[in-house]
Amino acid sequence: MSAKKYLARLFNPGIEPVMAKYLEYRDILECHEKREGTDCSNKEIILFCRQKLEEVEAALLAPFYLRKKIMAAWQLLHRVSEEMVLLMDREELSGFGLRLNLEVKLSGLPAAQKEDWPKQITEAVKRIATADCSPNEIESIRQLFKNMHRAVNAVVDDGFWDLWAKRLLALCYTVLLIALICFFTAAMTENACLSPLKILTLGAMGGLLSGIVTGERETLPKGHFWTPTVYYILARPALGAMAALVTFWMIESQFLIKIEPPLSENVAAFTCAANPGEKRPVVIETLRESGPIHESTTAAAPQAKTNTQDGKGSIDLSLVTLTAREGRQGYLYLLVLLFAGFAGDKLLKTIADRVTTKLIARAEKTKE
Repeated sequence: MSAKKYLARLFNPGIEPVMAKYLEYRDILECHEKREGTDCSNKEIILFCRQKLEEVEAALLAPFYLRKKIMAAWQLLHRVSEEMVLLMDREELSGFGLRLNLEVKLSGLPAAQKEDWPKQITEAVKRIATADCSPNEIESIRQLFKNMHRAVNAVVDDGFWDLWAKRLLALCYTVLLIALICFFTAAMTENACLSPLKILTLGAMGGLLSGIVTGERETLPKGHFWTPTVYYILARPALGAMAALVTFWMIESQFLIKIEPPLSENVAAFTCAANPGEKRPVVIETLRESGPIHESTTAAAPQAKTNTQDGKGSIDLSLVTLTAREGRQGYLYLLVLLFAGFAGDKLLKTIADRVTTKLIARAEKTKE
C-alpha cells in the first residue's frame, strides 16, 4: 500500500505521528535493502525489521471496533530503529553518533550514564573518522550505538506509559467526581440536610479531587493493569469519605477542631442519646437559613472540655476554632468536610504508599 493510501485513511491525531514514523522507517529499510542487494550478510536483520513493520501496520490499521495498539506500535518501531543501526555505513554511523550523543544528554537516563556515555560516543565517532578503523571495530561501534539507543528508547517508552496511565486515572477521577457532584446537588436540592450519605459523598469528592490534583505519584506497573487501576479508583474516594466522617465526629465532639457557633445549637445533627437507656434515634434535621431555632442538643453531645484531676479547672481539647456567621454554619461544615476528604486522602495514601514501599523493599531483600 502506498503512503498516500495510508494517509488517506481516517486516524485520530494521536496516530498520525506513529504512522508517519512507520512510513519513514519503511522507506529507509527499502533503501538499505536495495543497497545491500539480495545476497547480503544482513538479510536476517532486514527480514526482522520488515516483520516488525508488518506488526506495526497490523496494530495501527486494526478495525474500528477494535482498540488500536499505539504503545505496542511505538515499541515495535523502536526495535526497528535499533536494528537498522546495524545496517548503517561509516558516514551514516558517524552522523547517528552525533544525534545519539544529544539524545543521551537530553534523556531521563541515570546521571552516571548521562556523564559516561557521551564520552564513549565522542571517542567512537572520532575512531570511525580514522582511516585505520577496521570492519571489526565498526561492527563493535554499531553494537555499542544499538545498545545505547535501546536504553534511550526504553526510557521514552516508560515515560509514555507513565503519562498515559496518569491521564487515564485522572480521567476516571474526573468522571466519578462529576457523577458525585450531580448526585450531591440533586440530594441537596431535594432535602438540604446533613446526612451520613452526604458526608461520605463530600469526603469521596474531596478524595477524587485530591487524585486529580496530586496524582503524579501514582504508577501502573507494566504487565499489571486492572488491579492497580481499580485499587486507585476505589481507594481514593474511600479514604476521603472516611476522613470526612472522622472529621465530622471531631467537630461534633469539639475534639481538636470546633465550629463557632456550633451547628448543634441550631440543628439536631447526629443527635445521640446521652443516657444509654434512653432510646433516641439518630435525627437529621434540615439546615435552615432562617426560621425558628431548634432545641439545642449540646447537652447530648460530648463536649470538648474535660475536668482536670484536681477538679479546679478544665482543658479545652480543641486546637482549631472556625467561626461562621449565624445561620451559615452549614456551608462551613460542607467546606470543612470537603477539605477533610482532600487532605485525608493525601495523608492516608502517603502512609499507605510508605508501607507498600517498605514491603516491596523487604521482599527484595528476602526473596532469595
